[in-house]
Formats: sequence, structure tokens, C-alpha cells
Amino acid sequence: MSTRSRFLPTILLILGFAWSGSLTVQAAEEKEAPDITPWEHLVVPGAADFEDPFAMLDSNELYLLAELASLRELRDTSTLTHQQNDTLASIEAKLTGQGVDIDGLMARRWEIAEMRRAAAVDPNPGIDGTDISLNGFAVPAPRLNDGRTLFYLSPEAGVFIDLPPPTQNQLVRVIFDGIPENLYLYQPLKVNGRIEIERTDQKMWIFGGEVSVVSAYTLVADSIEGVGFITHTNH
Repeated sequence: MSTRSRFLPTILLILGFAWSGSLTVQAAEEKEAPDITPWEHLVVPGAADFEDPFAMLDSNELYLLAELASLRELRDTSTLTHQQNDTLASIEAKLTGQGVDIDGLMARRWEIAEMRRAAAVDPNPGIDGTDISLNGFAVPAPRLNDGRTLFYLSPEAGVFIDLPPPTQNQLVRVIFDGIPENLYLYQPLKVNGRIEIERTDQKMWIFGGEVSVVSAYTLVADSIEGVGFITHTNH
């Protein structure tokens, strides 16, 4: 990645805070915006509150544990070669010497995998159909067929380019009637409206590459702060 592309999100972020201070657009029916909703409220309460023993391992230990798991599974279905048996014994000795509880981790790996999945994917039913206010960074998308504006809101700038894609419950699909004057990538926004649980998966081009944008929520916005809108669609 070039130096220019690596620093682009930071430059856009600085420009966004400089230009977007007082721009606000509201739908025809005025609503008092609710208090800012923390992004962690979009996760099922308690889903991320578990002890993850794999988080204590470094990258090399995780790699060795994965290789060990693969060799053990192969041993259960076929006969290992002499070299594979030596490799298995070597990995077991090395991890044990480093204080890794191999059998304990192997016994819990699917349980921990499901806990991680729930924390990353499952939406919070407690906020379904409620009015919320979110601060975040825009990922523009093509307009809907009826002309309404569509973009995604993330708690971090740099996603899909400098950072990995957000988890499904940390990415919100936003729909609004207005047409933005200039909505750019990672523009900081405050979005007010009603949020609903709705899983969507959309292929988009972001900075020259196709990505899969998966969200667990759709938010129909009543008002957006941080960008001007020139008109409203009729649909």
C-alpha cells in the first residue's frame, strides 16, 4: 500500500472534523434526538464478557496449536507418517514447555469459537425498533433504486482499507431521504433515527477493491449531523 493511501483515512478524518461542525439536516418531522448510544450496546449484553484463553497466546503459539489440531485430527482418521509423528511430538513438547494447556484448550476450542461468533455477529434484540443516536464514520454506498441515500456507519475510520471489516453488529446500514452534497469515505457523522435488526450483505468497491459489506442492522435516519443535503427524494 502506498504512503498516500495509508495516510488518506487520517487526512480525511482531520478534514471532516474541520468542515462538518455545524451542518445538520433533518427530516420533515422534527424529533428530539436521543442520547448518544455507545456502540457496545449493539452487541448482545454479556456476549463479550467471557474469559478467552486463546487470547493469552501469541501468534506463534496459535500457529503451533492449529498445526497440532490438524495433525491430531489426521491421526484420528488415518495413520501418520514417521515425519508427521515427529512433528506432532515436537509441537506438543514445545507448547507444554511454554506452559500451554494443550488438552484444556483443545477441549474448549469450539465453545470459545461459538462465544466469539456470538459477540461478533449476533445483534442486540433489546434495541430492535428503538430510536437511537450514533456517532461514527461513513462508508458511502450506491443509492437505493428509489433514490434514497445509503451508507454504512462504523465506529472506526479506516475499515475495509487500513483496518479489517467491522463485525456485523458493529456496522450499521443507514438509509436517508436526502441527497448529500458531498459524502466522503470516513466522514464523521452523528445519525439519529430508528434502528432495526436486519442482516444485509452487499458487494461494493471501496478504494479500488471489491469487498463484502455485512451488517446486522438497518437505521432509517430522521436527521444526520455532519453533512449537508441538497434535496429530499420522493418515493
